[in-house]
Amino acid sequence: MMVGNNYGVDAETGRYDAMRGIYLEGTGSQDAPFISIPGRISGFITKGDCREILAIRHSGGTTDLIVVSTNDGKLQTFKVHPPTP
Repeated sequence: MMVGNNYGVDAETGRYDAMRGIYLEGTGSQDAPFISIPGRISGFITKGDCREILAIRHSGGTTDLIVVSTNDGKLQTFKVHPPTP
């Protein structure tokens, strides 16, 4: 998962705000180790001047939540669902 945007730039340049978050899934192949899963499928769509991602795990070791911090904004949370076989 990746997030990014940069709102802290000069007025002449404008904001860099085209990023809505990316979820990359491993393929197990050396030729193409990852594929990008669109937000409409993964549900991972972020908004704002995102800065950092944190995975919150429970004692079983699986990830339960993904938390995305936003500069001068609210935290965004995403619930992780186990893969469907």
